[in-house]
Amino acid sequence: MAGENQLCHKSGSNSLAYKHGGNALIYKATPQPGETLITFAWRSDADDLDICAYWNAAESLKVGFGYNLAGDYTSGDYNISYSGDETSAGGSEWVKISQRPWGGSAVSFTVRLNFYGFNSSSYPGNSCCITASQENGETKFLYDFACGTDAGSKALDTHPGVTIDFDENGYLTGISAL
Repeated sequence: MAGENQLCHKSGSNSLAYKHGGNALIYKATPQPGETLITFAWRSDADDLDICAYWNAAESLKVGFGYNLAGDYTSGDYNISYSGDETSAGGSEWVKISQRPWGGSAVSFTVRLNFYGFNSSSYPGNSCCITASQENGETKFLYDFACGTDAGSKALDTHPGVTIDFDENGYLTGISAL
C-alpha cells in the first residue's frame, strides 16, 4: 500500500494512481490493450489450411479443424474466438484472442498450421501470411510462412507453427516461428 503522495496501482486495474490525502486516489487512465485479431491467409495455389491455436497457459483450450470449431471459447482469464474452418483455395481464417485481466507477466499464444488439402499436382502451395493486429497496440506480419503439408491431417503439435508474444501489460510484441 502506497503512502500519501506516492504512485501506486489503482485497485483492480493496471492504471497508475497518485495517492492524495487519506483514501483519495487521483489517477490518469492509460489505454489498455484490446483484443488481438490474428489472420491466416493463403494463395489460390494452396488449399484448405488447418490450424490448431491455443494460449500456452491454457493448452487444453484449442480451436481449429478437429478441435473446437467456430465460436467463442473461454478458459479462466483466456478467450479465443474462431472464424471456423475455411476449406477453399486462396482462403483465410482468423482467431480473436484476449486475456482479462492481464496477469502482470508475459504470455504467448501458439498456432500450428498444416495444409489438409495439400496436393503437389493441383495445390502445391505451402505457405501463408500471418497478421496479428491489436486494438490500442501494434500490428505484426509474418510473410511466406512455410506450413505443414500432411494431406488429410489436422494441424498437430508436430507441424510448423508460430508464437505470438505479449508483454507483461498485454501488449503485442511479436510473431516468431517455432
